[in-house]
Amino acid sequence: MTTLYVSDLDGTLLDAHSALSPTTHAGLAALLARGVQFTVATARSIPAIRERIQLPLPVPVAASNGAFVCDLGSDAPPHRIASIDPGAAVTVAREAAELGLPLVIVTWTPDERQRLWFPADHNEGTAAYLRERRSAQDPRLQPVTDPRPPLERRVTGMWVIARAARIEALYERLAPTRQAGLRAYRADDHSLSGWRWLMMSGADANKGAAVRWLIETHAPEAERLVAFGDDTNDLTLFAEADYAVATANAVPQVKAAADEVIGPHHEDAVITWLLGNVPN
Repeated sequence: MTTLYVSDLDGTLLDAHSALSPTTHAGLAALLARGVQFTVATARSIPAIRERIQLPLPVPVAASNGAFVCDLGSDAPPHRIASIDPGAAVTVAREAAELGLPLVIVTWTPDERQRLWFPADHNEGTAAYLRERRSAQDPRLQPVTDPRPPLERRVTGMWVIARAARIEALYERLAPTRQAGLRAYRADDHSLSGWRWLMMSGADANKGAAVRWLIETHAPEAERLVAFGDDTNDLTLFAEADYAVATANAVPQVKAAADEVIGPHHEDAVITWLLGNVPN
């Protein structure tokens, strides 16, 4: 039986420093050399995945919470793109502006490819994220003073980094838009204590839909899907999986949806499980 193994990154496969530990890197390299079908489904962008997974994955990855399905080792256009409805994108921009929250907008067009538009005025949380992306020489970065030009493009993602109370305020104001199909996912910042993210994507941009499409088009021989995760954006992935594995640090909803709970992410729990359970 051919199995596809799909893992989330932060809080699951990556360690406490948001990196592949030497143990996990070596273990994955050994499994890939054996021909094991493994990939990742994450909220992170393609550039950020490449920085952390410097290994030749045999099947495409699901990036930006499923907004993109891409080959990790190629600069070719995405295989699949899930966009935000233009009206919903305008609503998000208006509500964020009214609350004085710095909004980051991600777009994709054939001529520009992917762009990450960030406001000139931003808070400490957004500034920390931008420093990290600049240090990585992220080619997508594009400053903007007026959000209207990016909104005229194909918007694939939008997010805000702020304190929890302000994130909740925006989340509640977007309730009608969320009910109409906008996906909104809240998560703690993994590198800056006390800050939270609100990540927004289109109705079809979720890990489960992306991985289902990936299997149908790029891994039709896969008869079984095993998934690893820790946060609520992994629930759609778990719903598609034949066997779902949560890390010990996972939120209660994810543990409840899992078939098995293993150790915490910072103790190489995923690679330990894989090395002990993937058939030779």
